[in-house]
Amino acid sequence: MKHLYFYLMIFGWLFPNGSRAQQPFFKELNIDPQNDNVKATAVYQDKDEIIYVGTDMGLFKYDGFNFTLIDVPEKITSKEVKFIKNVNNELWVCMGDGSIFNYSKEKSKILKSPIKSQVSSIVELDNKTVWVSTYGEGIFYRIGKDWHRLSGIPDPYIYQIVKHPSGYILAGSDAGLIVINPTSDPISFRVYNSTSGLPDNIVKTIGIHPDGKVLLGLQEQGLFHFNMKDKSFKNVEINKTWRYGALNSIVSLQNEFWLGTDGFGLVDYEFNSDRRLRNFNFSKGFPYKKVTPLMRDREGNVWIIGDNKLIYSPGEKVEFVSDVGNFAMDSIQAITSSKDGYIWLSKPSGLFRFDYLANDQQRIRKYPLDASKKKLHVVSLYEDRFGFIWVGTFDDALYRLEPITGKVKKYTSKDGLINANIISISGDKDAFWLATLEGVVKCKITDSALNYKEPKYTFSNKQDFELPFNGFVYKIFVDSKGRVWFGTDGKGIVMYEKIKFNNSQI
Repeated sequence: MKHLYFYLMIFGWLFPNGSRAQQPFFKELNIDPQNDNVKATAVYQDKDEIIYVGTDMGLFKYDGFNFTLIDVPEKITSKEVKFIKNVNNELWVCMGDGSIFNYSKEKSKILKSPIKSQVSSIVELDNKTVWVSTYGEGIFYRIGKDWHRLSGIPDPYIYQIVKHPSGYILAGSDAGLIVINPTSDPISFRVYNSTSGLPDNIVKTIGIHPDGKVLLGLQEQGLFHFNMKDKSFKNVEINKTWRYGALNSIVSLQNEFWLGTDGFGLVDYEFNSDRRLRNFNFSKGFPYKKVTPLMRDREGNVWIIGDNKLIYSPGEKVEFVSDVGNFAMDSIQAITSSKDGYIWLSKPSGLFRFDYLANDQQRIRKYPLDASKKKLHVVSLYEDRFGFIWVGTFDDALYRLEPITGKVKKYTSKDGLINANIISISGDKDAFWLATLEGVVKCKITDSALNYKEPKYTFSNKQDFELPFNGFVYKIFVDSKGRVWFGTDGKGIVMYEKIKFNNSQI
């Protein structure tokens, strides 16, 4: 599946979804090239990282390249898949007529169960007890091979059940939030509704914060927190006036929740950093109104079903930023990241540091390099092991910036540079490499004491290091094994390892 993530990431970079201030990338996937009318209904990733997609035409398996239709047992009358879950190392596929079949080792087998209604969700506990919620028959649980139905719950229409870190099971229903204690004997539960302080009795989806706090998605009132300790409800601080209708699904990312709505596309609730709500809709690159299942895979990517289409997104990991406040993110000539989490970039107007986690007023800081120069064409950037930012320019040599103090030092031919045009910079540990218009320069850190305040640098000359060809090098990359890769003009990719060159014509 990692091949898939790489190719979809490249697609996102090459074909961003319009001009938006700061938005994720979304890519719709075609499940069946022979049938554009296939409707996606469910999505799941198993322990082997295979993506399974439920549709109105059956179950498809996706290996990162192709979708393959899996045969449904003949006795099952419905072709529509409603829910998918791995249970006891087998895939449970829940169909529109309430039937369930197991899929394991390329074989399908009907699972015997008393369930006749559509399954909405499944939870497996540590003791292998399986809990199943339904649209119409309430909640079932299976111990071994014996099925039981939870009796006494106020409404049989259950939207979702989730397992809380405390061991309780939380169920969203038309009659409020149901908190179940599966370890009590007999099994007990308590219902929290409008009489308990819940502003909307219809709980459609449930999310769990990293700290265990419960997030409820309601039919009309948006987002509310539920405190498992004191059993109180609290409006999400940024949800004073909810404008996005009913919520269908919640998925937790590293710093935010993505929320699937019934008619307003996606909503992003950031519980860290800006603590804000953002709506992704048609005008912001997400042309889907009704979002049903949301699933985060093991790589952190998000799989979305919007208007019955299957959509992939790298989520919060990759976003398209077109502007920050009044600062336009255009005409970027060079970019790199630093160990402290900042993004460094250059434009014709100068060198800038971008702090993604700060507010808009503090996200961008400009660093002057040479007051005597009206314009510097910065075309390459690199951070060395000491945290210095190296700035390669076109026709004005090399600068080294100390980010904390803003102190700048310039390196020219007097310091051993063979050319003033620094097209690319890359390195590791005690050396870095420069691609210039007159060849490649290797810079060694020669101070054995590795003085942090002022390390010593020695630049090679043409006689010290010479490529085995004549021509330009446009890009240098040093990998984790210390090998140096050169992207050349007409000579393909050249790899240098210790004292040996390898040429690969691509």
